[in-house]
Amino acid sequence: MQFPKVIVCTPTYDKKNYCWQRFIEQYEALTYPNKMLFVVDNSKDKKNCKSISKLGYKCHYIDPKHKPAKQILAESEETMRQFVVGCGAEFMLSWESDVFCDNPDIIQRFIKAKKPVINAIYPIRTGADRELNIMLMNENANMIQPYRKTFFAGDNYVNFVDGKVKRCFSGGLGLCLIHKNVLQKIKFKFYKDNEMLPDFIFANDLCTLGIPNHIDTAVYCKHDNREWFDESEK
Repeated sequence: MQFPKVIVCTPTYDKKNYCWQRFIEQYEALTYPNKMLFVVDNSKDKKNCKSISKLGYKCHYIDPKHKPAKQILAESEETMRQFVVGCGAEFMLSWESDVFCDNPDIIQRFIKAKKPVINAIYPIRTGADRELNIMLMNENANMIQPYRKTFFAGDNYVNFVDGKVKRCFSGGLGLCLIHKNVLQKIKFKFYKDNEMLPDFIFANDLCTLGIPNHIDTAVYCKHDNREWFDESEK
């Protein structure tokens, strides 16, 4: 098997340090040989970024001051995209630092699927709003419907999660392998007059360009999302 270059790209900030060591341990446990880690840090100051750099990982700092969460997210993802394209790597693996996967061969698994974009399953939000990260297109192909907590509840959508690789509208960016051909066509962005987050905009751009998005329903991750962006703290 050939091992094309994969850059694992991780956005983080100091309030995610409760899970940082665990994230690094799972990164180091990956069995894929031709990889590197690129971190984008958006803490209040550069201290956290400098600490990550001292560990030997490449880290880029983004100043979050006076920016809404969607802009910080978009700038982080776009910085990662530009880095991957600039390095000439074959793939970008977008991997949020609070998402945990028990598959040390996840990169090989995703590459083997031969999809331009492929995601893992993980839950998003907390409490009663908890739901899976899968969004599906309906038969009219112009609407989306959230794939809610049904994998656990066992209602009509439970058959979707059957261990196969399937089409979806969006799988988020928490654990998502993206081929370079896609990265060269789509930039990560936000809209000032729209509340859509960058992952949704990315999925919409894929759909507009006719690029299929997939999710591996056999890969279920844990999501330890205790903290999230609070604009008042920025």
